[in-house]
Amino acid sequence: MKQNFERLKSFFENYSEDKLRGLTGESSSEYIHHYLKRFKQGGALLDSSRLLEIGCGEGKCTQQLARMLPRSRITAVDISEENIKIAKKHYSMDNIEYKVANVVDPAWRPTGRYDLIFSFSVIQYFDNQSYASCQKKLYDSLNEGG
Repeated sequence: MKQNFERLKSFFENYSEDKLRGLTGESSSEYIHHYLKRFKQGGALLDSSRLLEIGCGEGKCTQQLARMLPRSRITAVDISEENIKIAKKHYSMDNIEYKVANVVDPAWRPTGRYDLIFSFSVIQYFDNQSYASCQKKLYDSLNEGG
């Protein structure tokens, strides 16, 4: 069964990051601090790491993570062109590159190698076939020890 990505894209374009995660101001910062701590405990993150975020949404959490890791390089992708436009306009930083991408499209490949690949709230929307297809490409683009 092929996943309907146009429907998924429409869903994410119609809901802001804050609505989806119920986050505002301080709570979004706490959200990022929680995951940052988990990443560091797993040994997968240094301030000079290369990171790939799948489903960056409007970029609010991406920017907060980039501020906490100023020497890291973050590539942040989202299926929604509208979300990427908002991210570039409101949440750009020198260490973030925002891109439109459908990560389960067979033609899509990560550009480069990464120390950490993560998704805060997207992969759970993939069907099993899409997840399996995406997982292999992402795993193959991890650096040793990532």
